[in-house]
Amino acid sequence: MNLQSITVSAINSSLDRTAMKQLLEEVRSLPIGRWAPRLAEVCAESGMVDSKTDKYHCPPDMVIPFCQNQFGAFEEISIAAMDNETDESHGPRLRRLLGKAHDDLRKGVFFDYHLEVTVARKAG
Repeated sequence: MNLQSITVSAINSSLDRTAMKQLLEEVRSLPIGRWAPRLAEVCAESGMVDSKTDKYHCPPDMVIPFCQNQFGAFEEISIAAMDNETDESHGPRLRRLLGKAHDDLRKGVFFDYHLEVTVARKAG
């Protein structure tokens, strides 16, 4: 997932987007997924040929499932890869923010995605 391609949108412009925007910025600050925007380049560097990336806007009927999927992935990261020593550690703070963002999702605030598909083939 290219975290840089995600924006925060809402079904109504008057809806508060604060929690969802905070969640996105928090996750973007983590050292994860930085290779995703460069995947075609990484394939080429590893000797693959004809590498290219196509981008597709997420269909409206898939926005909520994709958001829920990302929330689950972010929760797993908060449990397995973050400090969880105290209630104020990074992991518990991210999970609290996830709860607030999920409330926003129920109200109509969502991540707007551009899905990226990269293909390449082995040389020779």
